[in-house]
Amino acid sequence: MYDVDQQALVTALAAELKRQHVVVPPEWAAFAKTGAHRERPPADEDWWYTRAASVLRTVYLLGPIGTQKLRTRYGGRKNRGVAPDRFYCAGGNHLRKILQQLEAAKLVKQEKKGAHKGRVITPLGRKLIHAIAGVVSAEQKAAAKPAKAQKTKPAVKTAAKTVAESAAESAAEPEAKAAAKTAPKTEAPEEPAMTEAQPAKKPAREEQEPGPQDEQEPKEQEPEPAEATEQDPEASTAAAPSGGAEEKKLEEGS
Repeated sequence: MYDVDQQALVTALAAELKRQHVVVPPEWAAFAKTGAHRERPPADEDWWYTRAASVLRTVYLLGPIGTQKLRTRYGGRKNRGVAPDRFYCAGGNHLRKILQQLEAAKLVKQEKKGAHKGRVITPLGRKLIHAIAGVVSAEQKAAAKPAKAQKTKPAVKTAAKTVAESAAESAAEPEAKAAAKTAPKTEAPEEPAMTEAQPAKKPAREEQEPGPQDEQEPKEQEPEPAEATEQDPEASTAAAPSGGAEEKKLEEGS
């Protein structure tokens, strides 16, 4: 009982009480409030069965317990407008009627323990609660199994994959492995290793752009001395006598 969700336990127990007709809501239950702190009657039509299941669980946990303690347990804060909120106990009529109906079904009984007296759970009521708790526990474990399977299986990449898709993928894996084994292996051509004797190729951009050495080569090929040697011999011979005549004139003048 303590290991299951208590809200789910109360809901399942209320459905069982309604099915077995253990408790029957009176005529005024459709328009009665559960206490002075409430503004409207309960919106749930089956609130009587839910409150009866909650009262049975409370008697199981806190018995012996009476109507006054149950009023305090199910009470609440009342909105008093501009005045500060104040705690009000729940109505005692519906709690008293529910205890009387549960006692008539032999699910609770009156008992006194020391200074406390009130209703306690009977073996029949304890058996009913344990049976409902077992059913709720089984439902919670069944709902938790798919979530655990998704966490432990890394093959499922996304939660959007259905069971059919994952089954198709698992069936296609052996066929893909068999096809990979039977397929011939193709080796890629090996590139020749670079040695010291084989210089690395320069990029095409570097071959197109002229370097500083290429700019100096035309200067070395210029035939400057050849032009001086290829002069007309007649001009050189004519220049020689004219120079000698001028020297003779200078000597005579001196």
